[in-house]
Amino acid sequence: MREAIPREILMSRFFRVLDRMLEGMAFLAGCTLIFIMLAVCSDVILRTFFKMPQIWVTEVIEVLLLYITFLGTAWLLREKGHVQVDIIISRLSRRTVAVLDFVGSLIGVFVSLVLTFFGTSVTLDYYHRGMYTPSAMEIPVYIILIIIPIGSLLLLAQFSREAVVNFTGFLIESAGTKDR
Repeated sequence: MREAIPREILMSRFFRVLDRMLEGMAFLAGCTLIFIMLAVCSDVILRTFFKMPQIWVTEVIEVLLLYITFLGTAWLLREKGHVQVDIIISRLSRRTVAVLDFVGSLIGVFVSLVLTFFGTSVTLDYYHRGMYTPSAMEIPVYIILIIIPIGSLLLLAQFSREAVVNFTGFLIESAGTKDR
């Protein structure tokens, strides 16, 4: 019979895999942004100088902007790249900041969970109904929407990690204030 793997090893292995996924998705978001830039530039050149507009560019870019958002959000959270109001946070005690960080992480977990659930539900609904965009390319709608539950699930995992880290930080700050 196999021995149970210690929880710390599983968690660190899980987080290593999560980090690789986040980095891969951020890389895809960067590549997508480069593609958008090249597509827009080529469309402008073709339309201006050769009178040959590309009808697919606008529609594809609209979809790719959604993809960039959900590909990069969890990575950006991990890198602490979201906006904070430092002028307020700098005036609070470390314990208060730890509490606010933890509460913010819990709210993020909840929102990510809702996005994952409803994103999956809507994506599957459009897949089963065979819905297409009413446009020149007629893209299946589920292909457009599938990034929402995928990105939200990774965001949920990252917010969960943040909640654990922030709760630990709160406990440390609470223990530190009792010693004083």
